[in-house]
Amino acid sequence: MKQYKHLFFDLDRTLWDFDLNSAETLIEAVSHFKLEGLISNTGLFIQNFNIHNNFVWEMYRQKKMDKHTVRYERFRLALEPYNITDKAFIDKMQAFYLANAPLKKNLFDNCIEVLDYLFRKYNLYIVTNGFYETQLKKMQSSDIDRFFKKVFTSDKLGYSKPDSKIFEYAIKSVNARKCESLFIGDDFVNDIEGPKKFGIDQVWLKTNHVTCKLEPTYTIESLQELKTFL
Repeated sequence: MKQYKHLFFDLDRTLWDFDLNSAETLIEAVSHFKLEGLISNTGLFIQNFNIHNNFVWEMYRQKKMDKHTVRYERFRLALEPYNITDKAFIDKMQAFYLANAPLKKNLFDNCIEVLDYLFRKYNLYIVTNGFYETQLKKMQSSDIDRFFKKVFTSDKLGYSKPDSKIFEYAIKSVNARKCESLFIGDDFVNDIEGPKKFGIDQVWLKTNHVTCKLEPTYTIESLQELKTFL
C-alpha cells in the first residue's frame, strides 16, 4: 500500500448528493411557480432535467457552452415539452434553482464521519467541474468546507476534468507528488480516466450499475470503505 499524503475529492455525486438535492429543489420550483397543472409528473420532469443537465455539462466540458448557457439551456430544454418557452420565466426558474439547490444539505452516507477521519491523517482538496461560487455554497451549507484546504474548479482554472491540466495545476499548487496523491470520485471518465492518464492513483465510488472501462486503483461502493485502506 502506498503512503498517500494528499487526497483529492470530486464533490457532486461523491460527497454531496447532487441527484437528491437537485430533485428536492426541482419539486420546490414546480410548487413555487405553480406549475402543478402543467407538470403533473414531477418524477418525469426530474428525469428529463437530469438528461439535459448531463448534456449541457458535457458541452461545457468540451468548451462548446459557457456558464450562462449551461444554466439556461438545461431549463429551456426541460421545460420545452410543457410549452413553457418564455425566456424571462425560464430565467426566473433557473435563478430559483441556482439560489436554492446549493443550500441543500444531503450528503452521501457517513460522509462527515469519513471526512473527519481522513482529515486527521491527510491533506484534503476538492477538484470539481462545477462553478466555484456554487460549489463553495454547497460545501458550506452541508458543513464539509472545514475539511478541505483548497477547492479547484473548472471555471476558475479554465479547463475541466478529465483534462490533465486541472490535475497538474492542483498537484503543483499544493506541492504534492504524484506518488503521494489519490483521487476519489464517481465518474469513470472525469475521476478515473483523467487521473490515471495524468499518473495518479484513483478510487472509483461505484454508486450505480455502470461498468468502468478502465481498472481503477481501488473500487468502493460506499465512502465508509475508504477507512479500510486509508
